[in-house]
Amino acid sequence: MRCSLDREGDDCCCIRCHEELYAFTNGHKRNDVFMQAQGDGRAMQLKRVTTTRWNSMVAAVETIFCKFDAVLGALNSCHIVPATVRQ
Repeated sequence: MRCSLDREGDDCCCIRCHEELYAFTNGHKRNDVFMQAQGDGRAMQLKRVTTTRWNSMVAAVETIFCKFDAVLGALNSCHIVPATVRQ
């Protein structure tokens, strides 16, 4: 998965990257990896970004923010995270 940077609008790029992440983890096996990466705590599903409703966008971004380590862990399990992000 690769998100191309778009200098015309960082918001647009952010939404596109989020949507690509949602689509990538939408499969059953990849979603299972993401759910297991969250551990025993409160598991959250990634949400689709709906650009027409602000509360939908906030909920989608909040999930990534709250579960960022699990997102990186799941992508790392799938060998997707670039070495510069793995720390």
